[in-house]
Amino acid sequence: MKRFLLILLLILTAHPALALTLHLNERVVVEGEMVRLGQLATLKGADATLADLQVLRAPAPGRQVRVGVKEIRRAVQLRHPEISKMTFTGASLVTLIGGGQVLHATDIEKVLTRYLQQQKSRLPRAQIRLVDLRVPTETILPRGQLRHQVVPSDSNLLKSRRFNLVFRVDGRVVKNMTVSARLEALAPVVVPQADLQRGAILQPQDLQMVVQDIATLRNPCFEMESLIGKSLKRSVRGGTPLDRQAVSFPPMVKRGQLVSIRLNRGGMLLTAKGEARQKGQKDDLIRVRNLNSSRVILCRIVAPGQVEVEM
Repeated sequence: MKRFLLILLLILTAHPALALTLHLNERVVVEGEMVRLGQLATLKGADATLADLQVLRAPAPGRQVRVGVKEIRRAVQLRHPEISKMTFTGASLVTLIGGGQVLHATDIEKVLTRYLQQQKSRLPRAQIRLVDLRVPTETILPRGQLRHQVVPSDSNLLKSRRFNLVFRVDGRVVKNMTVSARLEALAPVVVPQADLQRGAILQPQDLQMVVQDIATLRNPCFEMESLIGKSLKRSVRGGTPLDRQAVSFPPMVKRGQLVSIRLNRGGMLLTAKGEARQKGQKDDLIRVRNLNSSRVILCRIVAPGQVEVEM
């Protein structure tokens, strides 16, 4: 009799077993140090207060980890042993992302647009915009003072097809991101009205101005007046933008001429004086002697009397 009463007492005082159904979320952004059960999943079949149960440690801000059913089951049972049965639906893996400041795709586009505005001196006079831009929907970075640096894939910006973005928070690099994009630069360029033969002397009636995407052109001509009276070094087709290399021009930079050397590194513009060791036209690579260091370096001609260090 006593034994029966003891067993009955144990049954009456034991905690009731709980069954729980969890519909796991695929992606969770976590603020704070701990992950709550209600963030991991939608709960069914249990007291709603279990949603506040802290089960996992959150990743660092801007970092992400993936947890599976086994790890979640173990963490829940460790903190709430009364839950005897758990059924999982939804995602098989949950991606936990440490909360912080969020950059959306539009924020990345603004970063690149501001960079292009800062580089106006390196770009032709044209209507320039980013096209075919591919960026993450959102990027989460640690909280703090955010700064960024943009590095194009090509020193000739119009030829760049990728841009590397370096994000720093409080002076520490927290994210390196490469995005693909290209620049569209619409501007009027000189186009022959009809086929012209090698040796022809260019006249006003031979030429017209047509708006083109100059990012796809190598050496377009922007001023018709500068071409009048010049001769063609090779035959050209009508309707095709005229390439400067097809026209006989005096050199843009002469051998022995003093030039201004520019070096753009990490958004910082450095300049020096130099002496051209070769003659050349726009975008030609020539050797230039730096007057400060006496070193001979390879530079690209960007304008009359101006060259840019070829990285």
